[in-house]
Amino acid sequence: MQVNTGSVAILTKSILKSEIEVLKTRLDTPVAGPGSPRYLGDMADLRTAVRVLEKRIKELEGAGV
Repeated sequence: MQVNTGSVAILTKSILKSEIEVLKTRLDTPVAGPGSPRYLGDMADLRTAVRVLEKRIKELEGAGV
């Protein structure tokens, strides 16, 4: 079976962009409040995840896909 890698990369970018939007909404509505010890860690983890996904999208776009 032959796979069209261009189509896969386009679909991958679309999925990554959707996931970034989901994570950003979670940044707007944190699970724990400011008094919780997990609060800052959760926010940092979400921001890191967004940055990693944005970097991957740039890598895919740099590959000319």
